[in-house]
Amino acid sequence: MEKLGAVVVGCGNIGTYAHIPNLKAIAKIDLISVCDVVEERAKAAANRFGVKRYETDYRKFLDDENVGLLAVCTPPDTHLEIAGAALEAGKHVFLEKPLASNIQDSLKLHKVAKKSKGKLMPGFCLRYHGMFRYVKHLIEAGKLGTPELMWRNSIGAAIGVLAPAQWVMQKKRSGGMLVENAMHIFDAFRWFAGEYDSVYAETKTVSEGIEIEDTAMVAMRFRNGAYATITQTWAATHSWDAWGVMGSNGTVTVDGYVGGPMKISWKGESLRVVDVKEDAIVMYRKELESFVERILGGLDPEVNVDDALKAQEAATAALRSSEERKPVKLPLAL
Repeated sequence: MEKLGAVVVGCGNIGTYAHIPNLKAIAKIDLISVCDVVEERAKAAANRFGVKRYETDYRKFLDDENVGLLAVCTPPDTHLEIAGAALEAGKHVFLEKPLASNIQDSLKLHKVAKKSKGKLMPGFCLRYHGMFRYVKHLIEAGKLGTPELMWRNSIGAAIGVLAPAQWVMQKKRSGGMLVENAMHIFDAFRWFAGEYDSVYAETKTVSEGIEIEDTAMVAMRFRNGAYATITQTWAATHSWDAWGVMGSNGTVTVDGYVGGPMKISWKGESLRVVDVKEDAIVMYRKELESFVERILGGLDPEVNVDDALKAQEAATAALRSSEERKPVKLPLAL
């Protein structure tokens, strides 16, 4: 069986929670090494997951013919350097979202990816979660009709627990809450409804001692006439999540994020309720499995660098709108 040699760069939260164990479990992957700038962290991850090699410098793999894929799980401000170098070396790159911490670096990385022999797949894991894929199916099958209104209420933190990494709270490193976290929803809504037309947002910082916005309300219009909203805060004292899609023919509402009661109805059918209990780790495995299969099959990834840039444009438009106090048209004039 043909195998693809892989390296995970970044042994922090998402690397150790999802991508190292998932790559170890994929039969067509040979996980050659893990890598982290903190040697103790790299060594601990290698020992924990049974990886034979660990390094502190990703550049050691750029000329290694046995390495075909780098999974980059580092903070967004490092993405242009690490993913860019890997792509220039002809490697395939799985890149945790966003492309970068700012739109300028994202454009540079997009340009490098377009010229590379390697493929870049951004980590938009919601596209591989059963709930979101089912909604996409209902849209494509005509059950919901054309999306008219979408919403996401995220009160508290991502999946109920705020990531403890301090770099998230540093604007230059993460890009902020909307860029580093809400990016998933900007992509999912575009996946459902098509291209953005305009974005209006209000943001503020409620918590003390951080550099990023931690509270936001975002209103979006799509070219097909659909509306969407995001209400998000990391300053609440407890968590509450909900999202949904109302189409011209049906409606889906979810009391939760990647789990919980999912209510579905469309014209001519009675309301049905499904209590979804899909482990979040599954969507991370499925996105990697898809990328590996498509690399080995000589195909482009299902989710590509263009998708990543368009989601980043929407998040950037929200931040600009908050500064300028007016709607921002998309695509941006960059």
